[in-house]
Amino acid sequence: LFCTICAWSENGFEEDGILYLIETKYNSVTHQTEPTGGVIVTSYYYYYDYNNGTSTEITKEYTGNITIPATVTHEGTVYPVKGISCDLSKVSNINVSPDNSYIKSIDGVVYSKDGDTLICCPNRTEFSIPEGVKIIRESSFGYCNDLTTLIMPASLEYVETLYNEKSDQEGTKNLKYITIKSTTPPEAGYDDIIYNKNGYLYVPKESYSLYDEHWYWGGFKHIQCIEDGVAAVPGGVTIETGTGSAVFTWPKSD
Repeated sequence: LFCTICAWSENGFEEDGILYLIETKYNSVTHQTEPTGGVIVTSYYYYYDYNNGTSTEITKEYTGNITIPATVTHEGTVYPVKGISCDLSKVSNINVSPDNSYIKSIDGVVYSKDGDTLICCPNRTEFSIPEGVKIIRESSFGYCNDLTTLIMPASLEYVETLYNEKSDQEGTKNLKYITIKSTTPPEAGYDDIIYNKNGYLYVPKESYSLYDEHWYWGGFKHIQCIEDGVAAVPGGVTIETGTGSAVFTWPKSD
């Protein structure tokens, strides 16, 4: 709630055990940050006291499964729930109401309503991003501290960033095995989206040179080929995702 005549204000609120952050955007005409009318699920917001110039951080730790509604009502105002950005290190699954107009969940992971963008993944040890996803949004894996293996689809076009041990969040610090099925290397938003470039990057054999010469992906110490239609997981196991077959051995040590 934003109050211009009160001695305090909040940029969020809590309803039914969930914290919501009031979404804002910058207005280039008024040069002011203004509410959009929607909210996002968060793990913290601030309470500002203008009498003494202090602010208090209101926090929430989520565990187990959490459910995100289509809308939330607070003090008589109905807000559409437009997204989620919070600590999910102890969350198993996120379930989004099918009536939500902005986001959806598949197997406990949050995507944009059209399925183009991966928004938020709870903590996993292994994860395969479904086909159709084109964008991995910034901080999608920000709290996947246990993630070691990630498989990216052929449809992927852009990776904003994966938070890592170089940043102030620890997500993907243990990520070591990455398979990218796209024959065109996805573009990267930053030069440190995956800090551990000593890990293993597996790419389509016909695109090896494209990845090897790419400004970002080419920085990996280990770049190897996978057969078409086959995604690899640790321990020498192969998963058939298309026609044909191949023998693939996953490295077990550096």
